[in-house]
Amino acid sequence: KLVRIELRIRGAEELVSLLNSDDRVDFFIAEISMLGNHRNLVITPLGKPAVALLVRAGHPILSERIDLETIFRYPLVVSHPIPARLMNPILAIWKNIPESERNPIPAIECSSVSIAKRLIRETDMVGAMPLSSATSEIERGELMPLSAEPWMHLNYGIVYLKDKPLNQNAKAFIKVLKD
Repeated sequence: KLVRIELRIRGAEELVSLLNSDDRVDFFIAEISMLGNHRNLVITPLGKPAVALLVRAGHPILSERIDLETIFRYPLVVSHPIPARLMNPILAIWKNIPESERNPIPAIECSSVSIAKRLIRETDMVGAMPLSSATSEIERGELMPLSAEPWMHLNYGIVYLKDKPLNQNAKAFIKVLKD
């Protein structure tokens, strides 16, 4: 039997809407802490990848004392929306920065990890993304991890509708993802 997989990069709430309205969407994977109370969903946690703060090789911050207050003085690019559980401690640190040195948090949010990495490599922006998303760039010395705070992680999960049973192909694919 032929199986068709379509990869869509969207925000979690938009994916919930697609799941409810498009019969071709069986499930999605997203940062589940931002889904709120959707009682019609089955959510299976997948993991909690660490979020790293990254800069390009040669970034000016590498010659400074590196702490979170120093890091957040630079524009931040993120590859995922920042969940409230992360935004609250970030804003607490950000409020200690003089207003004249503040940038919006985040300065840029894009759903493309490759575009986020390009911005980090080509500017003085600091990037926040799962450490696993930048492994090859770190190994090549293009990106440098500044910090991976224990409280900075994402909560990924598989999401599908309670009232729409998964077909065998979807179940098999989910098993591969879990393994």
